[in-house]
Amino acid sequence: MFEGISTTDHMMFRFARIIYIKIEEQIAHVQWLEHASQTMLQELANQQEVFFCTLCNPVPLSSLVSKVKVHVNPPSSVQPDEFFAR
Repeated sequence: MFEGISTTDHMMFRFARIIYIKIEEQIAHVQWLEHASQTMLQELANQQEVFFCTLCNPVPLSSLVSKVKVHVNPPSSVQPDEFFAR
């Protein structure tokens, strides 16, 4: 399990894992997570599932909105306000 973040990107929420933060530059280097609904599964997807992407980028600290809990390979279901990745 890790603590992920949600960010805003042109009025759309996205999920990411913070790799490191550069306070002096006010940026966070993140690895993106794709919400299952944004994949080819679309409306068939579990609304709590996210997928790791290979894409990483620096983002402004001001774009970080909230912290979310992401479970990796959970043995069972997760809480309604949490997410999981397999």
